[in-house]
Amino acid sequence: MAVNSTALLLANVTYITVEILIGLCAIVGNMLVIWVVKLNPSLQTTTFYFIVSLALADIAVGVLVMPLAIVISLGITIHFYNCLFMTCLLLIFTHASIMSLLAIAVDRYLRVKLTVRSGIPETPGHGLSLQLKVDHCRPVMGFFVLLFLTVFSDAMVMDEKVKESSVLATASATCSYSAHYKDHPKYWCRVYFRDYCTVIAVTPNSTDRVALRDTGSQLIVTVSCLTKEDAGWYWCGIWRAFARDDMDSTELVVTDHRGGLARDFWSGK
Repeated sequence: MAVNSTALLLANVTYITVEILIGLCAIVGNMLVIWVVKLNPSLQTTTFYFIVSLALADIAVGVLVMPLAIVISLGITIHFYNCLFMTCLLLIFTHASIMSLLAIAVDRYLRVKLTVRSGIPETPGHGLSLQLKVDHCRPVMGFFVLLFLTVFSDAMVMDEKVKESSVLATASATCSYSAHYKDHPKYWCRVYFRDYCTVIAVTPNSTDRVALRDTGSQLIVTVSCLTKEDAGWYWCGIWRAFARDDMDSTELVVTDHRGGLARDFWSGK
């Protein structure tokens, strides 16, 4: 357990350090890009306006996305809608940066492919302004769509985020889900990061210590004969064929009170 904790701490420190370095490079580098375009009138063309737009989006990524990504990686418990807002902000500025790259690619394609006879205006007037507005409105619209889908989606929801039990006792977890998924296989797995989850049991089967009961709207998991090694992060999930699995997690804390009980017994308490 100590080795795993040390490795996890080292991985978190490395991740946070890399995020900070990338954020600082994004801020400083893109500020230099904007400064160069501002000082050189010859660079103030349609293409470089799109590059400035990309630089602004990347600065926002460095200022907001990187710190929020670090906060999310720490696993701090906050209100659901605060967490949702933070997660959606990550996607807003990331998509703004991607859309700016797409706008630059389209602009270069039109410049190379089309000839002067096509009648495309060369002056960056209202057309450029409209392009930039549309370019930045797309991620904002995507934000509201994502927010709507997330708030009103029927995801797997764990009853408690932290469960405490003791050695040789029994722990139970209840995962609620939409009745739309009642015929989908459900599973119980263990790992800190959901993408590397080790499946322990899958409905309708159980194991010698893990019992799964699917009611059609809830997955009830019962783990018996707990040991200290059972402590850790667990996920209940729904297997979906053409989409990412719906999952939610809980942390199981297992304490050993046997030493205290033995002392109380021999002391006559």
